Amino acid sequence: MRFACLKEGSGKLIGPFPSREEAQQLWRRVSEETRSVATARYAIAAERLLPPN
Repeated sequence: MRFACLKEGSGKLIGPFPSREEAQQLWRRVSEETRSVATARYAIAAERLLPPN
């Protein structure tokens, strides 16, 4: 079984969060809630902010 792409309409975006720690707390909770779903995948994406020039 390969996970090359998401099934149409199955993606879900939650956030943004004030800190990575808050994002990790929610990630842990959601991961525990869907533990029995073998095909569920989650990731924490970080946006790198650059100071104005």
